[in-house]
Amino acid sequence: MPAGGGLSVVVVSYNSAPWLPACLRSLRAAAFEPRPQILVVDNASTDGSARLVRDGYPEITLLENGRNVGYSRAVNQAWRESTGEYLLVLNPDIVVRPEALRILHRHLEEHPQVALAAPRLLNPDGTLQYSCRRHYTTATYVLRRTFLRRLFPDHPVVRRHLMADWDHAQVREVDWVLGAAMMLRREALGGTVMDERFFIYFEDVDLCLRLQHEGWAVVYHPDAVMLHHHRRASAQGFLNRRKYEHFKSWVKFSLKHASGERAQRR
Repeated sequence: MPAGGGLSVVVVSYNSAPWLPACLRSLRAAAFEPRPQILVVDNASTDGSARLVRDGYPEITLLENGRNVGYSRAVNQAWRESTGEYLLVLNPDIVVRPEALRILHRHLEEHPQVALAAPRLLNPDGTLQYSCRRHYTTATYVLRRTFLRRLFPDHPVVRRHLMADWDHAQVREVDWVLGAAMMLRREALGGTVMDERFFIYFEDVDLCLRLQHEGWAVVYHPDAVMLHHHRRASAQGFLNRRKYEHFKSWVKFSLKHASGERAQRR
């Protein structure tokens, strides 16, 4: 393991060729020493994503899967190959601002009780994305993930979930953050990063909750800034594959943590 809190970066790619070059160029340009170890896991893309990495970024470790094994398993796969004391999990549609890695890393170094530090995410037009959230409730899910979303876009339950009542300008402990960009302390992870029962979606909510149950803090840091193109495929159309996967993961998450609550009450 590198001395001085070395950093490994994992990017999971699935048909990400339109976004990967900007993401990887931003990592090359990041103000961070020693240079991070970068691993890209390609989940059987059909758009040339793996070839793009192999031909254009020889310094990057490329892990190619013969099938789409899901997001959580791909992250865990890269984690086992990583060497850094800290691990940055990054979506391929993220562009890292030059100082962001250094700010998150410094916060983790200076606050040993923090297991996860997440940046401020901006839309391509520079507006804020609500990337840190309060925990889900059934009402939250119904208002965010059904046809009611369009009828009640500014409902108080939704605003509370998105923390829209807060200016997002201070460092703050939060319930959970989007898995699009988060820096993790290896010491806090134990034997795995994410629960592989979550093929996609809710793995980030589950990870944050697990860390908090183990006594660690999850922190949002507004001074670390990244741009996120945020492909909202799960919100498109009345019914699609991603919306189905989101619902399935919510059910798994609800059952997993409901059983934990019942065990605690015994």
